[in-house]
Amino acid sequence: MRRKIPYIVVNLLLLFLLIFYLLGFFESEIVSFLTLTAVFTMLFVSQSWMIIFLTAFSCVDIIEILGFRIYHWVGFFIFFILIYRLIRLIRKNHCRTCKWGDSKLKEFFSWFRFYWFNLKKEVLAVYAEGRYFLTLLGLLVLFSFIALFNAYNFSYSLKQTIVFILVVFITFLIYWWIKSKKYGLERVVKAFIFASFPILAFSIYQNVAFEKGLESFQIMAARPNGTFFEPDWLGMYLVFLIALVVPILLNQFSSFKKQLQKEEKREESFDLEEKNRLDKKALLEFLNVRVAPVWIMIILYLAFITLIISVARAAWVSVILMFGGFLIFSILSLFFKRINFKVFLNSLFVFLMSLVIFGLALGSVLVFNLTRFNLNDRFVSIFTREHIITVAERGDESFKINLEEIEYYKKLGYRVVEKMISDENIEIRESVYDSNWELVKQSPILGQGQGATTARRDYLYNASNVFWEWWISAGLGGLVVFVLLLSRLIIRNLQYLSGREKRLVKEIKRISIIEGESNYHKLYIYNQMIVMVIIGLVVANWFNSGIFFMPMWLCLAVIYGTFDKLESYKRGLRGGKSKDVLKFF
Repeated sequence: MRRKIPYIVVNLLLLFLLIFYLLGFFESEIVSFLTLTAVFTMLFVSQSWMIIFLTAFSCVDIIEILGFRIYHWVGFFIFFILIYRLIRLIRKNHCRTCKWGDSKLKEFFSWFRFYWFNLKKEVLAVYAEGRYFLTLLGLLVLFSFIALFNAYNFSYSLKQTIVFILVVFITFLIYWWIKSKKYGLERVVKAFIFASFPILAFSIYQNVAFEKGLESFQIMAARPNGTFFEPDWLGMYLVFLIALVVPILLNQFSSFKKQLQKEEKREESFDLEEKNRLDKKALLEFLNVRVAPVWIMIILYLAFITLIISVARAAWVSVILMFGGFLIFSILSLFFKRINFKVFLNSLFVFLMSLVIFGLALGSVLVFNLTRFNLNDRFVSIFTREHIITVAERGDESFKINLEEIEYYKKLGYRVVEKMISDENIEIRESVYDSNWELVKQSPILGQGQGATTARRDYLYNASNVFWEWWISAGLGGLVVFVLLLSRLIIRNLQYLSGREKRLVKEIKRISIIEGESNYHKLYIYNQMIVMVIIGLVVANWFNSGIFFMPMWLCLAVIYGTFDKLESYKRGLRGGKSKDVLKFF
């Protein structure tokens, strides 16, 4: 139960923050200060709580305190806490002779020398094992600064660049935690998934409240936005949530089967007295292995409902292609003998079960009337580029109205009808793409600074595509670095399918650290996660610009942290060193 307390506290705090925001409390500087103080105090509890808070708050975009998002503040707090703890550690272990006596200046410089040496040592140690990812992050910051010399709006681009530095810093913290801690990945992913519960519940409430005529706190009528500024960003968040939930669900069911085998062996090998002593442990294993998949399925069910009622078509396409990639990668892994037939059947079962959960979610939306949108029309419009609009007519007068205005205009004597027209949203994006190229041609090498596309369009539209955004904002260098960031992961999966991991499995079996098949099975799950995250990132951002979208960077930190941890583990095996078992999930 103690391990569950941080996740419970985070969910409650997220819920209270959301309530405070909706009640307008954050307009008060006193409430803002007290909230920050409470979070700051709780972060001192342990490093595990730090990363859980940071991961959870990365999903809250709409709450700002003193001009910064809530996870920026948490990142600031963690930075100062880490510096504070590092100072205490250095003073305790490396500066015992430094006493604050008469020659304080000399003692201060002696202390500072120890501090700087150990800080540099820690940073270089982290960089040495993750130089590819960290170098690319640094280059993205560098190219963003270089673009400031050619910025269209210097002050605005400088502010956006500072915000991006905060995003990179938070990404580094999550990466560093996963890379350095044995259970880092497990805690980060759990925090991200379970912190979604109040967000999903609130998003569904928004549409229920709208249908019942209550205050829904929606940015767009009949479309929930949750803790984000608009429904499309909520949809992109759901894409990354599902990309993490499905592989974890696959791992949970695999663990479920292994646990059943362990229980059968236990019944055969233990006598009654010894079994009684293990009752408590067995109960905890039962809750972790058998109940956890149920919670994961509930979250997936709520995520599907929220995805449907968000009416975010880019997110719909992303999720469809993600599950297609999941199935294709399973077939390729079986074909190239990276997994056995049992693992393939597990994957097929999770795929079909996800379809069943989606069917239940869609049925719930239709039965309980959770959306006013014509879902079939909305989906078909992706391909036909046409959609149905609601029009009020009276005599020669005819104009488009919003869904919440239907009853109002009916009372005024208007005839409300639906008409099929070309989709203006698609037309707007096409015009934005055309103008993107014109902006690129003005400064294709240096770029025009972060946020240049928004500033040039009177702060109405960004580039509506993350690749265009990087090219315009940070020049050709920024675009190339971002593509390299994604390409390394694609190459990683191709290497996995080509059989490069066979040597690793043989070495694991030879030195008997863990069962090779079990670890290899988790390598497959990790690569499935890469497939789903990359597809979701590229497709969702093909119609959006998520440079500052923290859940996207969190997923990249999760993948690269595990990737570099695996590489370190492999180097240890090849060198004959006995290392701790790498815990993927």
